[in-house]
Amino acid sequence: MKLEVLREAEDDAARETDFYAGEEIGLGRAFIDDLQRTLRLITEGPLHFQQLLKRANLRMALFDRFPFKFIYEVEPDMVRVIAICHQKRRPQHPEPPPAAAVRSSQPVPDLRQRLGG
Repeated sequence: MKLEVLREAEDDAARETDFYAGEEIGLGRAFIDDLQRTLRLITEGPLHFQQLLKRANLRMALFDRFPFKFIYEVEPDMVRVIAICHQKRRPQHPEPPPAAAVRSSQPVPDLRQRLGG
């Protein structure tokens, strides 16, 4: 299934990776691993995760290790990641921005390169 990631979600991923990388050696990489694992599960089974009440095609997937969640919408041939939210800091679920806010049809970039690995 095609994966589209909005600019805000990419920015969220980069910001949180930088934060965890500064907290402890290897923690930034662990965050990326958790993020990529969750993204893979979403693309393999997008309807498996909890549906949000506001919109039938809006869903949420929790990270396994870190207190974050992906907010995404499911289209017939595509999954669009809208945001990566901390479960305590930003409990509100964002609405999808207009299509002009979409950066690319690529998954979140492999942020390991930013961490030197």
